[in-house]
Amino acid sequence: MTTTDWLVVAGLIVGSLLLGAIVSRIVYRVLSAEGRPSTVSNAASPISSTVFWGFVVAGLLGALGVIQPDTLDQMSADIVDFVPRVIAAAVLVIAARVIAEFVKSTVGPTMGRMPTHVQRQVLNAIDVVILGVGVLLAVNQLGIDTTIVNIAVAAFLFSLALSFALLVGLGGRGVAAEVAAGRAVKRIVKIGDEIEAGNVSGVVTAMHPTLVELADTDGRVEMIAPSTLLNGGLRMRRGD
Repeated sequence: MTTTDWLVVAGLIVGSLLLGAIVSRIVYRVLSAEGRPSTVSNAASPISSTVFWGFVVAGLLGALGVIQPDTLDQMSADIVDFVPRVIAAAVLVIAARVIAEFVKSTVGPTMGRMPTHVQRQVLNAIDVVILGVGVLLAVNQLGIDTTIVNIAVAAFLFSLALSFALLVGLGGRGVAAEVAAGRAVKRIVKIGDEIEAGNVSGVVTAMHPTLVELADTDGRVEMIAPSTLLNGGLRMRRGD
């Protein structure tokens, strides 16, 4: 190879990196722009990453064609057959990410009365399930041995069942603890009382099984777990 060839190789690699970074950044800004639906903005990161690595792969293939043209000729037929599978696999993973974000944005508001840690566990479980299915479908699309896919599916389902059991057990225990704390708080605190516990203070406006609503001096309402009040050294002043 001549010096010119090496300069072309370096130019292809560096150019693919720079161009990939620029185009992927533009794609990210367009998809995550203000006013975009959450499903679109949440997909901005995986789509822009796919664009970046697409440019990098193209640059590396171009460099390989300069260094060893015969190797690239042999790979051309395989690449033509394989690239559509890669694109389909990438689409499946991105679609799974979009679906997961949509499901979380739909389910999230319905869990307003659940403890924060339980909400986080449920949302994480949704992520794992949907993204896991998307990845398995993508792997199958790439033509990986069915036996390996079957083993991966079995392992994934087992881990999913174990995670769900832990989620129900630990989450249920947390909810039960908050319900018990809520009953204890109801015996000593009434609606209209002014209370203070640690860094939390306000007037009690409503009481739920696992949450207490407090209004501050500005009228803002905050949802506090009863256990937070009990563990924070509860002090109160009776309302009128």
